[in-house]
Amino acid sequence: MVDACGDFFASHKSFIVLSIFYWILCALWSIFYIGGAIQVMSIGNYVHDDTDTITHQTMKLEEDSQEGANIAYITFFMFFNFLWILFWIKECNIFVIMYAVSTYYFDSDAKREGRGDLNKGFSLAHK
Repeated sequence: MVDACGDFFASHKSFIVLSIFYWILCALWSIFYIGGAIQVMSIGNYVHDDTDTITHQTMKLEEDSQEGANIAYITFFMFFNFLWILFWIKECNIFVIMYAVSTYYFDSDAKREGRGDLNKGFSLAHK
């Protein structure tokens, strides 16, 4: 079993590209989420703050309990959505690797090495 795993990973260098692709996808999703979170946090009525500062451009959020509660619910939902999509991307990566490893293992015999099918695993993960 250990020999089969070693042979498989030695012959399939495309796992590195696959892992980098999913890492980039997670990074893009995180950047998109941060932009959305900034936009949600900016919802509300901002008024000029009369404190004496150098720029005279300070603003503060008007206190409104209902609007603040709505923003809190939206932020909670967005964070849950962020985690859900992040875990889905991670599990798609794991599924593709597991599919390729299992097709390699069951396609191998004593006379020849099997073939791990990354493309089929990728298409099954994203149908």
